[in-house]
Amino acid sequence: MLDWLEEWLQTEWPDLQVYLTSVTEQWAVATLSGPNANKILQDAGIDIDLSPSSFPFMSMQNCHIGGLPARVFRISFTGELSYEINVAARHGLALWTHLMKSGAAYGITPYGTEAMHVLRAEKGFIIVGQETDGSVTPHDLGMDWIIAKAKPDFIGKRALARTTMAYDDRKQLVGLKTKDPQQVIPEGAHAVLDPNQPLPMECWVR
Repeated sequence: MLDWLEEWLQTEWPDLQVYLTSVTEQWAVATLSGPNANKILQDAGIDIDLSPSSFPFMSMQNCHIGGLPARVFRISFTGELSYEINVAARHGLALWTHLMKSGAAYGITPYGTEAMHVLRAEKGFIIVGQETDGSVTPHDLGMDWIIAKAKPDFIGKRALARTTMAYDDRKQLVGLKTKDPQQVIPEGAHAVLDPNQPLPMECWVR
């Protein structure tokens, strides 16, 4: 986001007398994911209503968790019920310790970025720059719904209007399932029509 704002400040809004400063390092972030996320936050002493009507998906609220001031985002990178909890960097360890203690009764366990990427891939969540590059369009991903067609202009509108973007033979991002649910397709595996023939790969697994 900061990169986009800096680019637009230079190219689209050069007359604005403003400065952009990243505050990322001033915050510590913990993501709480899973079916018991609500229960853990309630046991941790969060002081806001977590019901879907009061705290809907893709919204944010200021609150306190165990006495710590926090900004909580009701978003999910894993496809599970999730909350991203932001606290001042100096409170990061205290938040972590408090959440682990509050979640002990529910079998809480830390998970790393590799597990997070597997979860989001299973849910079909796309990362621009990993499943995509500069040539991939929302249509290639089966995500036409994200295009704000009703808006008079948006970033990427001119690129989508190019003739090459409408070709019927463009590569598509699809999900693969094995016949045996216990068989896992290794990352980086190549899909070929005939494994006994020296043919180029048809696609690859990420």
